[in-house]
Amino acid sequence: MNQYKLESFKRVDAPNGAVKKLWYEYVITSHLNKITGCRAGSQQSVFDYAMDCIVTLNQNYVPAEGLSGKIFNPVYNTQRIVDSGSIRTDW
Repeated sequence: MNQYKLESFKRVDAPNGAVKKLWYEYVITSHLNKITGCRAGSQQSVFDYAMDCIVTLNQNYVPAEGLSGKIFNPVYNTQRIVDSGSIRTDW
């Protein structure tokens, strides 16, 4: 079941000092989270980016013990994550 979905997508004014003039805001939501992003580009390229984010978020959902749902467990390159007693270094 997909937890994250696109709640809204709209054109917005460019931030002050921005070189590119076409900016879009997208809002991605789940029952626990709300992610608001803003990106420059064509409407289609920003929409495609937001949809790719949703696919990635939904693919990386992992079960959380003690919770009725699932949570996203991000992995950052700057972190060392202990995985089954050993430190992961494969990213």
